[in-house]
Amino acid sequence: MATTGTPKCLLQGTLLANAAPADPGLYKVAAADATTYQAFRAVVHSITLCNTDTATHLVTLYLVASGGSVGVLNTIVKTLAVAAGGTLNLSNILTFPFVLETGDFLSGFADTGSVVSIRMDGEVVPI
Repeated sequence: MATTGTPKCLLQGTLLANAAPADPGLYKVAAADATTYQAFRAVVHSITLCNTDTATHLVTLYLVASGGSVGVLNTIVKTLAVAAGGTLNLSNILTFPFVLETGDFLSGFADTGSVVSIRMDGEVVPI
């Protein structure tokens, strides 16, 4: 996919809770700029999970369209096991990139809160 954005960290060092947050979730593509009216999309190139605990934990992630809500229809990863002390790059499991349009958001949770961190890298592209 051809993009013209600058690669960056979209979501850094966030510990997953034990329930999926509603809109705006963990990361949300912002609305158009009020001054320039420039809208954006996010192109996600990787998502990395790190389990900081001594036990295996299960993670579920959602990509939700603008105006939608967390649920079965938006699930991209369901109860994925992340080994104790392990790091898992989802590019080994999922096909990237994912494109999030204005208002779309990423949400997710772990079976135990505050022990699995998430990082998402990609770029924000003007549309």
